[in-house]
Amino acid sequence: MKMIGKQIKKHLHANQMTQSELALKMNVSDSKLSKIINGSTEPNLTDLRLLSEILNVSTDELIKGEDSVKRSSLEMAVMERKDPSLLLLNRKKILDLKDDSSRNLIHYALKHNAYDYLYQLYKIDPTLIDLQVHYVKIIRELIYSNQYEAYQALIQMKFNWDIVSFFDNEKDLEKLNTFATSNSRDYIHEVVKHDQESVIKTFMSKQDYGVITLNKHIIYSCRKTQFLSICEVIIKDANLHPKWIDNRERRESYFPLYLSKNKPELMTEWKLFIENKQLNFSRKALKEALIKTNQDDLFYEMMGIEIDRLEDIDLSQILKTQSQSTYNSKCSTVKGNSNSIKDFLKLAVEHDKIELFIRLITHPMFDQFIRYATQEQKVYGEYNDYFITPKIFDFKCPFHIQKEIINLLPSFKDEISIDLKEVISLESKDDFEFALSHLQSNKYFKLGYHAEGLIESTIKRTLSTEDKKRINDQVISTFQEFNYTYLETGKIDTDGIFRSLQNKAVKNPLLKLFLLKMWIELGDYDHNTFTESFMEQLKSSGVEMLESIKSKCHKVISHLLLNLPSYVDNVFRDQKLYILLPQINDLSYFKFIIEKFNPAMFGKVIEDNQLLFQDIDRVKYLYGKITNELLIKDMALLNQSLLIYKTN
Repeated sequence: MKMIGKQIKKHLHANQMTQSELALKMNVSDSKLSKIINGSTEPNLTDLRLLSEILNVSTDELIKGEDSVKRSSLEMAVMERKDPSLLLLNRKKILDLKDDSSRNLIHYALKHNAYDYLYQLYKIDPTLIDLQVHYVKIIRELIYSNQYEAYQALIQMKFNWDIVSFFDNEKDLEKLNTFATSNSRDYIHEVVKHDQESVIKTFMSKQDYGVITLNKHIIYSCRKTQFLSICEVIIKDANLHPKWIDNRERRESYFPLYLSKNKPELMTEWKLFIENKQLNFSRKALKEALIKTNQDDLFYEMMGIEIDRLEDIDLSQILKTQSQSTYNSKCSTVKGNSNSIKDFLKLAVEHDKIELFIRLITHPMFDQFIRYATQEQKVYGEYNDYFITPKIFDFKCPFHIQKEIINLLPSFKDEISIDLKEVISLESKDDFEFALSHLQSNKYFKLGYHAEGLIESTIKRTLSTEDKKRINDQVISTFQEFNYTYLETGKIDTDGIFRSLQNKAVKNPLLKLFLLKMWIELGDYDHNTFTESFMEQLKSSGVEMLESIKSKCHKVISHLLLNLPSYVDNVFRDQKLYILLPQINDLSYFKFIIEKFNPAMFGKVIEDNQLLFQDIDRVKYLYGKITNELLIKDMALLNQSLLIYKTN
């Protein structure tokens, strides 16, 4: 009985009829017909007679299959793909050519899924409505059967659509005006019955196509440019040659995918590259295909060969001896060649191949590339000329690769822009410390109140980043030390902080000068008394001399407590990182970061950034060790926890 089901499906397709329509004409339920088709129910004699009449097929063919019956010459012509123009002879229309059972070429082409034959008929009469309704499926089948010439010819064929005959009642005709607006050569239409699949609907987003629902049919419409994008998806799924894609940019972007799926062609390209011959695709496509197919050794070798083949260009010599246009041209050549080499690095990053990336930047010829790519270049501006040094690592890298660059090529650390949001999310103390130590830190180490001027004029040299960091760390660590006392008593031990800072200043003359500048700026002293000789005495004795004149210890230290950020405070404020603190999962890592801030300022940080932690362990730690200025909800959580503890 499975043969009957197979034949019913084939003849439904040939007659352009749906299963529901056949059930209706047979006066049986859809479920009964489904059972007949899938072989779970045998058709009775009445069913067979109706099937034979409606589908215009003999009962022998239904039961025994096509091989049991003699095919007409017309059907054989389709199966043998005979030129339809030779069959027509003196007949002017395709539909006039029928066999004894009144079936035409279109019927048999559909029966045997011979969409390539329908294309042959299309060439004869592209205006025939019986063919136009199959246009989209013909295109799809030409792609699937890899018939490039036929596909190209049909895609480029221009004709007017003539499917008004499907508007077959008054309600349908009311929608005719809607259809007319898109009935042009710029649009593609697909006509299907209500329970038939639509290629346009399957491959396109709903907002990209139009739909007209008629009594018996549905018409899907889209612009031809959008339809071509559908074709490109099908072409890629079928793994066809890139020549099928007309758009140059999209064709070239498909090259790597195609090569990666077709190893013989990939190896042909590799051989052409090795022999320094013209490639069928492009060097970039070859690189991408090699890395997608994990040909890491060939990828590595290819970069070395490209570097070795770089044109010998000395920009400084050309600038001296050649014209401006020649110089600019050579600069463009260097830039293009450098970008081609950098593509190797970018692809290794994109595919997260860290070991390959390390191999590339430690390649024996990489230094040669660096010298070539980083040649100073003169830029001719509208108002003035200037020089630039091109960068190597000016593309986005994840932090674990940035670490490798900094460790292996430390001279390029200033090119690396570390994303601290990424680093914080890794929740690694070592990574966080590494990132902090390699930030472009000058902007974050500002002592404030012009302290650098006094210190540098005294020590006769420029303060290093490490100098500033040490000063800042010693002051902030002192504040952290006495913060615990403040949380317990509610009072700031300014005398204790002062003594601690003074003790540290004995061992660090730079801290001594910094504190002196703070007392001068914040202590409300009469600046008229700060003569040159008096300043020399102050630099020698420090703030004790000012304190002996007039004590401003409480005022200065109170101000610094609430206004002097730590180095990490500066980083977090500048990069807007405070909002990430509640997202940290590991409590140990959370404490590790919090303890790098000025604790006296952290309450304001919480308020300004509306930081809500809502985790009892974090709230207890913050309240007990850092600040009592938490948001109301976190204080409520803490109180609730204490209440439960007392109750128990």
